[in-house]
Amino acid sequence: MPKISEKTVLVRETTAPWESNDSKGKTVIEDIPVRYFCRTTKELKKIREDAMAKAKAAGEDPDSVEFPWLSTLLVNQIESLPTVTDEDDKPIAITVENLDRIPAINLQAIYKAIEDDNVPKPRPSRSTNG
Repeated sequence: MPKISEKTVLVRETTAPWESNDSKGKTVIEDIPVRYFCRTTKELKKIREDAMAKAKAAGEDPDSVEFPWLSTLLVNQIESLPTVTDEDDKPIAITVENLDRIPAINLQAIYKAIEDDNVPKPRPSRSTNG
């Protein structure tokens, strides 16, 4: 039987297209694994409330809140990018600074892959016939 608590964490894995250039300058696209924390509704509400409070404090309309930069949004959601490595060939640490170094097209692809993976998939109906 499934159990939940305040410490319940679900880590999921999906793939995202990663665009780069090879040594000859040709564009190469490969799928990379993305391990991420599946957010709870409570966390999503807090993100929205914090953004609205920040807008209100700045004298802006809280209902016209725009989301923060993807690096800020994803830093606490990405668990790891196992094949994205640093100069020492070690997987990068997931920090805003490192995510800011990723080309925007790749960060957008990671965000979209996570969002798409969180959309419920149709399941086969259960047959009541034996």
